Amino acid sequence: MAIERRSGFPEMLSLREAMDRLLGDAFITPRFAFEAGGERIAMDMQDSPEALIFRASLPGAKPEDVSVEVSNGQLTVKADAKQEREEKQEGYVLREIRRGALRRTLPLPSDVDTSKAECKLDNGILTLTLPKAKSAQPARIQVKS
Repeated sequence: MAIERRSGFPEMLSLREAMDRLLGDAFITPRFAFEAGGERIAMDMQDSPEALIFRASLPGAKPEDVSVEVSNGQLTVKADAKQEREEKQEGYVLREIRRGALRRTLPLPSDVDTSKAECKLDNGILTLTLPKAKSAQPARIQVKS
């Protein structure tokens, strides 16, 4: 019979592992800060019994620069804010507003009916309403005796 040594604290990290994590997190951009294809779009999602309602912050975007796709149970919103002219003043360039590609992909919590979807862009807020498919909506079933 072999003797096996067991630690009473298997979930605790060694000091070396803890320091590696600390230093790694400090110098590496968090994975949620950026997505492939551009910066991440700030979004709200509301789940009602009839529909999923999404609101996305797209300041300065025009409707022709925005793309909304529903595919394989995921919602993808893309926007391309065009670069504006630079303001030069006494050798300085001031450019604080971010421009370029924005992208966000979210999994949909239920099946939706894209044929009845509504999408509008108003004052930099994109509002997308995706009605839930009949199969995804709650149904009351009568109990018989």
